[in-house]
Amino acid sequence: MNKALTAVRTASYGTRWLLTLVFSIVIVILSVTPARSRPGDTVFHWLVENTAAPVQKLSHVAVYAMLAVMVMWALENVEARLGRAVLTLLIVVSLGAVLEWYQLQVPGRFGSLTDVALNLAGAIIGIAVAWFLF
Repeated sequence: MNKALTAVRTASYGTRWLLTLVFSIVIVILSVTPARSRPGDTVFHWLVENTAAPVQKLSHVAVYAMLAVMVMWALENVEARLGRAVLTLLIVVSLGAVLEWYQLQVPGRFGSLTDVALNLAGAIIGIAVAWFLF
């Protein structure tokens, strides 16, 4: 096992949850940021506004896959792997669905069932990856 994977596997329970929480907060912030550009907006706004739709959709899969890996990692103390996977799926997909619903209230953003499905696909991919890592 290489050093990076050893460090990941031996991280404390608190560190795992802290990193997972920080990543989740980043997702929330990016999801609730208005998409309408205004003078003085950050580079993030410009990037979102100028990113092709297929790339934005692919990012849903990638981000939620990573979140699922992190939640599986944080839940490694749950001995039943299937239970850990189901709990991870519920946590990750629920976050994605709530954020999609909330985006209906955010100027310039919109929530969609397609994005929820992409979040689900990412979660499943992440759980599959984590299944073999942890």
